[in-house]
Amino acid sequence: MPLLNSKIVSQILPTVVNNSNKVDKNSVITIAHKLLKSPLKETPIKTNNSLTDRIPAYGLICAVLSVICWSLSSLIVKILTNLHSIQILVFRSIFQLVFYGTCIAIKKYPLFGVYGHRIDLVLRSLSGTVALSSIFMAYRMMPFSDASTIHFSSPVFVTVFAYFILKEKVSILQVITGVLTLIGVTIISKPQFLFGSESQVIHMYRLEGIGLSVLASVSAAFAIINLRKLKTTPAAVVVFWFAFSIIICGSIGLVILNQFVVPTNLWSWTLLIAIGFLGIGDQYFLTKSLQYESAGPVSVARTFNIVLSFIWEATILAEPIEWTSVTGAVIISTCVVALAIVKWQTEKPEFFEKIYNSMICCSKHSAKDFHDVDQLKTYPQSLRSSTNSLNVIALNNCSAGGPEIVSAARSQYGVPYSWGGGSWKGKSTGTGIGAHTIGFDCSGLTQYAVYKGTGKIIARTVATQYTDIKCKRVAYGSKQLGDLIFYGNPPYNVGIVSDSNTFINASKTGDVVKEQTIYSTNRQPYVQRCF
Repeated sequence: MPLLNSKIVSQILPTVVNNSNKVDKNSVITIAHKLLKSPLKETPIKTNNSLTDRIPAYGLICAVLSVICWSLSSLIVKILTNLHSIQILVFRSIFQLVFYGTCIAIKKYPLFGVYGHRIDLVLRSLSGTVALSSIFMAYRMMPFSDASTIHFSSPVFVTVFAYFILKEKVSILQVITGVLTLIGVTIISKPQFLFGSESQVIHMYRLEGIGLSVLASVSAAFAIINLRKLKTTPAAVVVFWFAFSIIICGSIGLVILNQFVVPTNLWSWTLLIAIGFLGIGDQYFLTKSLQYESAGPVSVARTFNIVLSFIWEATILAEPIEWTSVTGAVIISTCVVALAIVKWQTEKPEFFEKIYNSMICCSKHSAKDFHDVDQLKTYPQSLRSSTNSLNVIALNNCSAGGPEIVSAARSQYGVPYSWGGGSWKGKSTGTGIGAHTIGFDCSGLTQYAVYKGTGKIIARTVATQYTDIKCKRVAYGSKQLGDLIFYGNPPYNVGIVSDSNTFINASKTGDVVKEQTIYSTNRQPYVQRCF
């Protein structure tokens, strides 16, 4: 979308409406002349240097950090045996309550959540309380890795609850993973009729631990279902009431059981403070990961907790790892990862389609394959006559980028220009003078073409596409098919390179998407490559 000089806008806007509050036709004509004659102010463009733009896969990194914080918290529960596990959980939650309560006060979030979802907030808090209380106690009764494996099988139970509560359909894969998960849990529990007898005390503790782990997994699944209903409630509010619920319920439980103990040594206090900060980190990084990444890949990343639990068990806890634990962990982890990948594919089909196309293309074609006459018919005459250009086409096609972008843009030939119209989803009604036209403006067309060609969703406006971290600056003389070409500084127009001397563009109101000659100005156009 073109950018207007702010000084001119401020000077001419008051002249549009006369004293009788009617639009003055002569003023509108004067405005048009001023806009056409006024040069754009040459100002340097600021590059977006935010942390999320500079770090690739920021969402997945946050998911892994969340897993590390959770895993270390669980390890502390296993180590700090002189305190009841519920007391450790209460102490952990006090840190969260203070931290997220401060966030609510600073951000001025609604303390009691969004009206209409407060019951969901209560259910999420209570189910989360049951889940954490159960798993913290299970860590004391059975091998660390076994409890962690069963606890992280919650995505399988989410499927069951989603069917009954949210009325979502159940696929064959979900049924199979559900059955396999139960088999994995059975192997971990080592029933005596299958694996022989073991110490009666150990067996009873194992069964209690299995029961608590399953309860934790089921409760966590129920909490996730309620979280789906709290999309409009700030995360800080959700965590605040979750921590509040744990503190109240846990404190009551400790009083009834007469299990509250005041730590008497520095080591215990150090571990309690550590688990408090780790609890904050776990929730913070988990929230961040879901803000910048979809649930599918985050679920895959969080299964890393099972690997960490085996590492802690073999190194720090020095406990023997049984083959049943490994077998059950492999079965359950495979089921969880399979469900997560399917969900990921549903959320971002273009990502998997791009990988598939790249694999097929790069395995079946080389540069010489594109000298075929039928293949060349799809490219401009000037490129068909150039050996160098053929090589560029072949390389680009194998990387699933440039030609696909051009093809997507050409599929929109003849679509009307619409100010503010279009996005990665396709043509749409614009804004302002484009409010009654379904089509594209220049940056709407490029965003759509890049998405269809590569699966990337780049920024929406001309200026932000020019600095988009997903693309890279290339020299004008090195431009290729599918590159974005920008005019002006700050840029006010963008198109897609379709040949050595042409580009595809949606340029102005009254015009359509079309191919035109790359025009020359007093400065060389800028080029961005987004594939």
